[in-house]
Amino acid sequence: MATPEVGIGQTTNRRRGLRTPVKPLVYLTKTTDTPGFLLNLSEKGMAIQAMEILQQGWRIEFQFSLPKTKVEISGSADVMWSDSTGRQD
Repeated sequence: MATPEVGIGQTTNRRRGLRTPVKPLVYLTKTTDTPGFLLNLSEKGMAIQAMEILQQGWRIEFQFSLPKTKVEISGSADVMWSDSTGRQD
């Protein structure tokens, strides 16, 4: 099991894998195309800032390019949580 990462002024990190900060544009699809920003990425998840609020439990489709490469990533994911600003994790 991963050790929680805690720093000054931070809360415990509940994620199982190390997240890498990234900032590419990500395209999300539930019923319409929704742009957003990919905040970080790991083997087991990602955090995004969507332009519209996505509901917890929704399955969404996503597509983005890895920074500094021409590699396109696409797939589907379940929204695990969302706050009032549209941030999902």
